[in-house]
Amino acid sequence: MSFGKWEGHAHEEIKKIDPETYRRWREEPHAVRLPGGETLEDVRKRAMNALHEVIQKHPDQTLVLVSHRVVNKVLLCGILGIDNSHFWQIAQDTTAINRIQYQKGHYVLSLMNETCHLKPIEGERIKVDF
Repeated sequence: MSFGKWEGHAHEEIKKIDPETYRRWREEPHAVRLPGGETLEDVRKRAMNALHEVIQKHPDQTLVLVSHRVVNKVLLCGILGIDNSHFWQIAQDTTAINRIQYQKGHYVLSLMNETCHLKPIEGERIKVDF
């Protein structure tokens, strides 16, 4: 997502220089165009089109797509058929895995925000190797 004039600035800094837009971004993200940047709908259209294009080029194949948190969240809203007002209700942790299946023209979300690969393996810390 293009954050426009917000790019490269910390949250605390944005809160001070643009408090009203920041408040709206936190309360109604679907209704905000970031100064010099995009709306969530801009991102959603681009991401959903890209997803559809990849699926059309690789029918019946298993694919791995990698993206950023904002893109993932609007894609998940899109495949679930909910609007972007639910943006903050979708969790996407760093390196999270989502499993989306495309079956007979419909999306099926079968796994969301999975981070088990980040958890230490049980007993790993007490292992003695000698």
